[in-house]
Amino acid sequence: ILIQDERVNEVEGLICYFQDYNVYYEVSQEYDDLAEFLYNHRKELENLKALFVGDEEIDEFRKSSIGIGDINFLLSSFPNLEVLHLRGCCIDLHCSALGHNNLKTLVIETADISNIAIKIICSLHFPALKYFELWIGRRSENSSNSMIKCLEPILFGESFPNLNYLGIRSSGYADTIAEAIAESSLITEYPILYNLLILVSFSF
Repeated sequence: ILIQDERVNEVEGLICYFQDYNVYYEVSQEYDDLAEFLYNHRKELENLKALFVGDEEIDEFRKSSIGIGDINFLLSSFPNLEVLHLRGCCIDLHCSALGHNNLKTLVIETADISNIAIKIICSLHFPALKYFELWIGRRSENSSNSMIKCLEPILFGESFPNLNYLGIRSSGYADTIAEAIAESSLITEYPILYNLLILVSFSF
């Protein structure tokens, strides 16, 4: 109905809730269908600037069984996108795109995310990104050393060079992350501290 509306090209913000609670910790078919749908209708939605995709319910710890997979379609379909907000299980989250030139805000709300997914996200090139919030959760594979390794492209100012706000939530390694951010100023030419105005790092 939305795509068929004659004013669809005026849409700048879109909220896409999922309710497929029969899927547990796998990429939801709802997600795959939506990603494909958005890609197929990217011309009609060419002016989209803000997109929310994910679980309709908000859990205190961001626990969700609805899986989010490849976000390549979400990034590559909309060159004018400025805000991307994801909420769900991100164990299998991945992206084949190199990045996005206009994205300013990225929020990933999850209690389940793999090191590979974190590394992929932190390695993407978002030169315009100002606000990044990542809920990590308490997965056992995320040791403090491996977590810092995944975050290195951010700490060294390589992936998000203009970042003003960094929120690392529910990580279990808040102190370690804060120390790594401070130390990055000593070992790289363009550390995250050059532009960072707000750091939020804590665990429940």
